[in-house]
Parts: sequence; structure tokens; C-alpha cells
Amino acid sequence: SNSLGPEQTHCGPALQQAEYIASFGVDFDTPKYFEDRLRIGLIHARIELPVHLYLGAYSKMQTLLQQAIFNSSLSENSEMAAKCFGTTTKIILLDVSLALDSYTHKAVNRLTESVHNLESAKDNLANQLMHDGLTGVLSLAYILDVLKKKPAQTKRNPDLTFSLAMLDIDSFKQINDTYGHQVGDDALRQFCEAIQSNIREQDYFGRYGGEEFLLLINDSDASAAYHLVERLRMLTHDRKFMIQDIPIHFTVSIGISHVTPKDKVGTLIQRTDRALYRAKASGRNRTESALNIGD
Repeated sequence: SNSLGPEQTHCGPALQQAEYIASFGVDFDTPKYFEDRLRIGLIHARIELPVHLYLGAYSKMQTLLQQAIFNSSLSENSEMAAKCFGTTTKIILLDVSLALDSYTHKAVNRLTESVHNLESAKDNLANQLMHDGLTGVLSLAYILDVLKKKPAQTKRNPDLTFSLAMLDIDSFKQINDTYGHQVGDDALRQFCEAIQSNIREQDYFGRYGGEEFLLLINDSDASAAYHLVERLRMLTHDRKFMIQDIPIHFTVSIGISHVTPKDKVGTLIQRTDRALYRAKASGRNRTESALNIGD
């Protein structure tokens, strides 16, 4: 094989081609003999030599060595030539086995690493699809997918109760206009951190768009859900957000709607949005329930 040059591996220097031929069958019962052959496989795997070329090189070498035996004086002694032929074949097979073992081990490790990298990339992509890039809360696509399943669940099990709230930061444009969009982005992130720290693990909080967010409240009746979002509204009202050493105060308006078995995602969001609009129109910094406005 022409790849047997003065290569280096983590195991040490490999045999040069001439050294390899000269060492063939010499002290093949010593650790060094085995180590040298294993290094050859590692080098071939590292340079990604196709395995059919790899095996072809050994086959060619076997043929040349056997021809050398028959062309030598050994050919005059058929019994000795046959023994030499058999020994040569066994030593070549030993070399092939050792080199292929390390070649395969290296190749399998490389494939395992590639699979691991692909799995990591898939997980990263799934995480990106699941979460909003700016705030880190659930993405709109993900929370809508969760929402689609809720009406059917309430139909199958009437004891299950869900509510959907839409939260909108009041006068958010003023924050961007006064302090810049970077401060506005930080305000969104801190707001999301505050909300997520004060909801339960079974609830889903995601970004609807801009400064609007959706909160799906699981396993709570309409009254309990309303009190939960009221607590979130007051928490925001009472807090000063320190953003880039700037104390910023803002409030949030909330619309909330109870999920029914007949709901579709579109109509549920529209009903909740109308409740939010009512909260905005009534002076902001308040919570309005869809049940209180005739929906």
C-alpha cells in the first residue's frame, strides 16, 4: 500500500513502506509487531482509504510474495515451498486482521461521532423550533400545536379544565422609542423570566409576536386561572425592571378565555384577543375575562 509512508498517529510513528516489507514475518510474536500493524490500520482509516483498495493492496502483496517463493531456490523443494507458502499466507492474514481491526475500530468511532453530531444537530434544531429565539420562551408554532389538542382533551374528559390568556405589555413602543430596541429586547427577556418564575410546570408560556404572549393554564377552573393571571399582572405592575442599569417600569394588560370542547384554535385565540382588546380599551393594566364580555 502506498499509504504506508512516514505518517504519524497518536500511537507513534508508522512504519515506512520499505520497513514494513522488511519487517514482514520478523518477530511476529512480539508486542511491537502487533502495534506496528495496528498503526497501519489507524492511518488508513484516518486518510479514509477505501477498504476495497486496502484489501486489494494486501492481496497484491500476497501474490507477489508467493511468486517470489516459487521463483526462488525453494521451488526445487516442493515440501519446503508449500510450508513457506502456507506460513506466508498465515502471516499476511494476521497482518490483514490486525490492520482491519484498528481500521474498523477507527471507522466505527468516526461513524459513532458523526451520528452523535447529527443527533446533537437534530436536538438543537428541535430546540430552536420549540423556543422563541429572542426570549427563550415557547415558540408560537409549538404553543399553537399544544393548543390544538386541548379542546379534544376536554371533550374526552370533562374533568380537565384549561384556560388561555393573552398578555400584552402596555405602551411597549415607548420603551423602544425612548431607550432603543436593545433595551426593549432586554425588557422582553426580563418580563418573560419574571412570568416563567411565577407559573407552574404544567402551564405553557410562549411568545405570540412582538410584545404579546400566550399562557395556557392547565388543570385550573376559570376562577383559579383568572386569579393566576391577575397575580402575574400585579407582579409586573409592582416591579421595576433594571435593564442596562436603567430602572424601567411597565404594566401588562391581559385577556383570558376558558377552553371549551367546541373550540378551535382560531376562534379560541380570537375570543381571548377580544378580551385583551377590552382590557386595553378600558385603560390598560387590567385583566378581562371573555366570559365577562358576552363571549
